[in-house]
Amino acid sequence: MPRCSRGRSASPTCASSSPAPRTSPAGGCRWRNRCGRSRTSSRSRATREIACTRAKERLILVNSNEARRAPWRDALSALGYSVETGYPQDGPLAGGRVMHRRMTPREPPASGPGVALDERWKEGARRFAATAAAAARTTPPIRSPARAAESEPRGPGGVDRDVIGTTPGPRRAALEARDTARLAGAAVHAALQHWDFETAERLRTLARVAVGRVLEQEIDEPVRDELRRRVLSETDGIIEEFLRSPLPARLKSVDVLGREVPILFRDGDGVTWSGACDLVYRDGRGRLVVADYKTERPGPDPAAAAERHRRQVEIYLDAFRRALPRETIRGEILFVRAGVSVEI
Repeated sequence: MPRCSRGRSASPTCASSSPAPRTSPAGGCRWRNRCGRSRTSSRSRATREIACTRAKERLILVNSNEARRAPWRDALSALGYSVETGYPQDGPLAGGRVMHRRMTPREPPASGPGVALDERWKEGARRFAATAAAAARTTPPIRSPARAAESEPRGPGGVDRDVIGTTPGPRRAALEARDTARLAGAAVHAALQHWDFETAERLRTLARVAVGRVLEQEIDEPVRDELRRRVLSETDGIIEEFLRSPLPARLKSVDVLGREVPILFRDGDGVTWSGACDLVYRDGRGRLVVADYKTERPGPDPAAAAERHRRQVEIYLDAFRRALPRETIRGEILFVRAGVSVEI
């Protein structure tokens, strides 16, 4: 079994000689959180290596979400293992450094005659089955409007179905592209939250700072230079397309009432929703507008692209209309790349 972390730099550890910055309590908290994540990541890697090298009969590696990065899975992919194609052929791998041989399990011994269960055990089995079925039907007590809008078909582990079935190379590239887009989108949202719609250079700076913060929060291990480069490039591209569009000038002209406005309410079906609306402003006709940024490319038909996010905006509208029954409120999707807005 190869060491899955070989070639990776070790995580920094927290040392007493490196005091937390004294600029603010928040800075100290961020420092402590970062050191805590580093220690947790180091322990996790050490535990994984011990488990991989000390398994006596069988080693089972489980990955519940293929959309996320997994260093051990990447290491096995380099040896020819993949979810789609299975195992490599028996023989030397990695230039002879690894000898691969599949072990065929022995047939289990024939079971003896069954044992009759009394009614108490049968009732326990029925109750267990009923409880498991009820648990499968439950939904989270608090749901996110953004998750309600994810109507695209997904495969196992949250992976897009059009990604499943491709060969390992293209599939890995597709997952990396989606991960890059997600991280860049989060950075753009964070930058727009603090931008005053005035200076373009300030938005560029906010976006690049946000990339570092997003990577620190989202990635539990040292960030690869190549991932940082990809996310920075994607973020810069989104910002430049946005600045060339008419949308910044339009947003500068409106009366902004709030950014990242939190919502928490229970709808008519008894579902509790919690989230945050990107932008709330009052338009020229005096109406309240609940707007949400999207960093995807809308394509030739922005209205059709906006339909994918209708449910999310409708939940925001429900919350605001309950809180402000006398206001006239409408929803809007703001496609940042194209500089296009679509009313919901």
